[in-house]
Amino acid sequence: MKFRFRFYLGIILLILAIVCPLLIPLIVQSNFSVLMKGFLSSILVFGLPEVLIVLAIALLGKEVYGLIEQKIKNILFKEKVSRARYRLGLVFFAFPLVIGLLEVFVKEITLAYGSYYYWVEIIWTTMFALSFFICGKQFWDKFKSLFIYDSYVVFEKNKK
Repeated sequence: MKFRFRFYLGIILLILAIVCPLLIPLIVQSNFSVLMKGFLSSILVFGLPEVLIVLAIALLGKEVYGLIEQKIKNILFKEKVSRARYRLGLVFFAFPLVIGLLEVFVKEITLAYGSYYYWVEIIWTTMFALSFFICGKQFWDKFKSLFIYDSYVVFEKNKK
């Protein structure tokens, strides 16, 4: 019974550590003073997640935490993903970039968002960030090679 309680409490703390930075838009939209908003936002990004992760590791134990971490990495960073998942990731990658470019030149797009402007921008940014996880390790490597001067592409020949 004690292990089960510690396990679930550790999982809840891990989830809270991940969710903490996502609460910042709620803090920004609140009626707190600017000083309080800045303080709470910085705590949600720089202090609280780290403390919660350390507490979760203490409750779960190093082995259980390592197992959870490995399972998450296996899901997010697959070596090879399906063609459909890769294409979805490319849409998630390209769509926010195109919309962001259009927003600069066509002001009506930004005006159409109205009071939801920040939420729409959060959605575009989240889509862009998720695209790297959806596309898998191959896409990470391709993106990383853009910033390496001596890198080049080697195409595999189709085996039929």
